[in-house]
Amino acid sequence: PAATTEAGPADVSTGPLSVGRAQYDGAKVDFWNGSVDQVEVYDKALTAEEVSALHGRRRP
Repeated sequence: PAATTEAGPADVSTGPLSVGRAQYDGAKVDFWNGSVDQVEVYDKALTAEEVSALHGRRRP
């Protein structure tokens, strides 16, 4: 790996969106055992053109 770091707290979200775990019957379950990086969240469904533009920006 390029770098490593200690894991942070298991639940740092304060709103309805969580990345890296699920919720079932009010319980927090199925935690992702690993790292999650470069997450982006949008307040709408992206069009095909918007997805293509985002992909094009990140290509090496």
